Amino acid sequence: MKYITAGIIIVLAGFSLYKIIQLNLFLNLAIGRKGGRYKKNGKKRNKETAAAVSYESELAKELMWLDTQAQEEVTIMSQDRYKLVGRYIPAGLPQRLLIMFHGWHGSWRRDFGMCARAFLKEGSSLLCVEQRAQGKSEGKYIGFGILERFDCMSWIRYAEKRFGTELPVYLYGVSMGASTVLMASGRIVSEAVKGVIADSGFTSAYDMVVQFGNRFLHKGEYPDIPRINRMCRRRAGYDLKDYTTLDSMKTCRIPVLFIHGIIDDFVPYYMTLENYHACTSEKQLLLVEGAGHCRSFVQNRDAYMQAVSAFFGWDGADKS
Repeated sequence: MKYITAGIIIVLAGFSLYKIIQLNLFLNLAIGRKGGRYKKNGKKRNKETAAAVSYESELAKELMWLDTQAQEEVTIMSQDRYKLVGRYIPAGLPQRLLIMFHGWHGSWRRDFGMCARAFLKEGSSLLCVEQRAQGKSEGKYIGFGILERFDCMSWIRYAEKRFGTELPVYLYGVSMGASTVLMASGRIVSEAVKGVIADSGFTSAYDMVVQFGNRFLHKGEYPDIPRINRMCRRRAGYDLKDYTTLDSMKTCRIPVLFIHGIIDDFVPYYMTLENYHACTSEKQLLLVEGAGHCRSFVQNRDAYMQAVSAFFGWDGADKS
């Protein structure tokens, strides 16, 4: 009998150790600086689709062009004393400045490489931010916009100090970057900031971690995601429910253009609909048929740039 009891104890201890390792791997995937490696290995495809190959080929060409443009690496200090890095790319005749925030485990080159030429042609100088704990920016943990919303305010102050308040500033983000600018928009008082463009944003960090758990570990919310949240509080110092885009939209006072692809299987487009309906400021919405995650520009760049151009010139008269 004692051997059976010992065996049960060993099995339970082994299972507990397995769960601890699994939860730590998942936490690293979600908020760790190097979590993207795990993400890339989490769901492999046997072969790339023709569309994916075409996208990568076009992106490579756009990046080659982008590398020929004048660029300047700039740095600021976050309020919690991390060095944050950005890339400033001036337009020929600047009409505005876009402060651009990439997505989760993304990069400014990959997330903005396809659209940079169109924005520069539109007269938008680009300040492409490398978000904390990603790229060259310092930081150990990603904050899903909860932490980054304060970094966004720091970049706005940098822009005001460098360019003054006469040059219109727009915040632009994709995926987690979209949620970053949406979370920041509820507390912006700068007269220079004229609008926010949020492409493929989510509603909350907690909701997205639930999505990740389902996507990468094939698990539901309970009991693991609340455990992940407790680990996040202990290690990264924030709760996944501390702040949401929906909270920010209640106090937002600047115009917002919401964009989302309807077949997005990573951040469901209903999240943008929730953000849109919660937004109390002037707002517009563009939903793109046939577009996956952060692929609305590629899927229908004419409609995308028409909506963006109209937003830049929007006087708020049409609030439909």
